[in-house]
Amino acid sequence: YNSGQLPPIVHAHVWDFFTKMNRPPCDIEEETTNMDIKHNMSILAKSNPIPFSLNTSIRQATCMFQNMSHEIPLGLLRHAKALCFLTVAKAGFVMSGRIGTGLIVAAKQQSPSQQQQQQQQHYYPSFQTPTTSYWSAPSALGTLGIGYGALAGGDITNYIIVLTTTQAVSSFCQPSSIRLGAEVGIALGPSSLTPQALSTHQKNWTLHSAYCYGQSKAGLFVGVSLEGSLISPRHDVNAKFYNRHDISPQELLLGTTVPPPKACQPLYNVLNQIIL
Repeated sequence: YNSGQLPPIVHAHVWDFFTKMNRPPCDIEEETTNMDIKHNMSILAKSNPIPFSLNTSIRQATCMFQNMSHEIPLGLLRHAKALCFLTVAKAGFVMSGRIGTGLIVAAKQQSPSQQQQQQQQHYYPSFQTPTTSYWSAPSALGTLGIGYGALAGGDITNYIIVLTTTQAVSSFCQPSSIRLGAEVGIALGPSSLTPQALSTHQKNWTLHSAYCYGQSKAGLFVGVSLEGSLISPRHDVNAKFYNRHDISPQELLLGTTVPPPKACQPLYNVLNQIIL
């Protein structure tokens, strides 16, 4: 068709329709609506804790942050260098095993206008506006661990880990696994509902490099049980999502060549709405 004879908005929709099958998953915008917490809990309860696509992890992270953000002090969120979202399944008898997946996004120091100037325009047609965000492109994660205790059966828990130092973010950029509690010290995050957390201007959030918040399948907040777990990047999931086999977590979280993908916009919207 002659694109010059179509209005820009119609041109954009036509281009989107004909090119959707040829574009990588990261460039396909997710259609989501604001859902209440009860609906979000239902989605998380039915979600596969080991999804094979970053799109699914983005939807889980979006629902997770909507459900759990009220428990995290706003001062801590605004100090965050990165946010890690994990859905972990645990099962066993006395000795238990843990396996889960998720993603991590790093906070950017640039404003959206500065990011837009740096983004490479060949990623988008001339009639489209690149996605801008205070957050980096997401990188897929996987976790494994074992534990001991009075456990009989299984459970699924959602975790948000707030990284407060650049060194902690760099640890998550490694191509190999890291161990929580060794390479990255982790502590139980303070509740925003306590008087101590209300005086955020007096808080030294770098006292620990990572603060962890957990919510069980039933919606109850739980203590840290990720100590000693191995967390590693899922290179195959990143490669499929970005349609690049040479892409690395460091390029996604700390680099400037990969723009924030459209598929992650629902998560960016929720983060910006609550934190900024």
